[in-house]
Amino acid sequence: MSSFIFAINIEATLENGTKITDAKGFVENNKRIYKNKEGNILTGSTKIKTFDFVSFVVTPEILNFIMSLEYE
Repeated sequence: MSSFIFAINIEATLENGTKITDAKGFVENNKRIYKNKEGNILTGSTKIKTFDFVSFVVTPEILNFIMSLEYE
């Protein structure tokens, strides 16, 4: 399984209305996923609905590709 971080210090609102901080964005197995600071994958009602702040750690060209990947 290949995995790499593309975003850090994410502040966001989840589908259930909860606000989170310090989440990270990963690409794993050609899918875009987000994990909270405890390392749990954010899915279902805890899936990110809106981003309030994100620090991207990849170039814009790579980010365009990553954002086109399936969001698990």
